[in-house]
Amino acid sequence: MVIDTNLLALLVVGLASPEYIRDHKRLDEYSLEEFSLLTHLLQKVKELIITSHVVAETYSLVRQIDESKAIVIAKVLGDIVCQHGEHHFMSCKASSQPEFDRLGFTDLVLLAATSRRRNTRTLLTDDSGLHRAALARNLSVINFARRRDGRL
Repeated sequence: MVIDTNLLALLVVGLASPEYIRDHKRLDEYSLEEFSLLTHLLQKVKELIITSHVVAETYSLVRQIDESKAIVIAKVLGDIVCQHGEHHFMSCKASSQPEFDRLGFTDLVLLAATSRRRNTRTLLTDDSGLHRAALARNLSVINFARRRDGRL
């Protein structure tokens, strides 16, 4: 499963300490229940695909909390990346994709990561634009926002 930045941030912060979720200014749209739902979804996953672009964005997001908590969270991120590995995709390929005018580099890389093994990879995102782009490419995608709202 290919995971996007916001959901990796939720995972990392929640694994560091579930209480950090409500303290974290970039995770104010998430709750402990959503963290629980995310961990439940990921328990069934054999392979978690984390791109270098997502690692960089997630690191910047998760450090936006007081320093003592940021240190703990950054350690968890490092542990997750070491456990699951980091997948690299060329940014120049992202810029040549048709959605380049609507999506950022990281989203385009996530589409490429999901496309690489079209029949075996699913994209997990809460970004509606990325979700629509994946559907337009006939990729397997889970819209976490819909799942958490009980609509999926």
